[in-house]
Amino acid sequence: MKNLNYDKEMQKYFEGNRNLYHQLKILDAKKNEIRELQAKYGSLNKPIVITISGTPRAGKTTCVENLAEFFKKCDLRTSVLEEPAGLIYATLKNREEKKILLQDRIGFVERQYEVGTQSIKSKIEENDILICDRGNIDPFIWYDMYYHMGMIDKSRYFEFLKLLQEKRNYIELFYALYTRSNISMIRDYINSLSIEPRTTMNAENVERYNEALMRMYQIIGIEKEESMLIDTSDKERMDASIIIANDVLKRIKALY
Repeated sequence: MKNLNYDKEMQKYFEGNRNLYHQLKILDAKKNEIRELQAKYGSLNKPIVITISGTPRAGKTTCVENLAEFFKKCDLRTSVLEEPAGLIYATLKNREEKKILLQDRIGFVERQYEVGTQSIKSKIEENDILICDRGNIDPFIWYDMYYHMGMIDKSRYFEFLKLLQEKRNYIELFYALYTRSNISMIRDYINSLSIEPRTTMNAENVERYNEALMRMYQIIGIEKEESMLIDTSDKERMDASIIIANDVLKRIKALY
């Protein structure tokens, strides 16, 4: 009777979205199953690193926040790693240092990979799950974009791609969130107080990034089977989080 009353109570909050409630109930049951496995068998014998990358305004931040909260409630030791570019910017003293840094775009991307890799190494042993905002996979997308813009020679480009083949002491899952460039721009403007023209995030650059994302996803898919492309252009806000959570829980269950 208690569960029935609780279910009725919850349905009041999802009056206009019963489908979402149904999906969350399924996730809740899977969460409890993982908690039982944790209690019976202990922590995962191999940590999982989840990298979420993709088009600007595709929903990455929402996914990172939702997944971190959810996996903690699964009794999994979970941490979020900040975007490598942000970690680098945090070390700069002023705008002039940032200007100097960005004069070498290729070097900046290579440094992001190093920072992302080191960030994982520093946290991997104390966590079951690390969730990376862009992480050390996103640099490959930027590298590909710059290569096709003629900013990198072929030998340097393919030398960098070899890093994808490095052996890891963890399970690496890559979720690429894609959204059409026009949708990305619409979301950017309606979620900002500024209507002035964009410099870095404009339609042309978003389209270039998307093209690089699709090319690199094919390459990463060959090197790493654990990857998924999710088009969020026409999806609801919670859809990508639900898709990823279900996929990760399936993989976790298979580890026990």
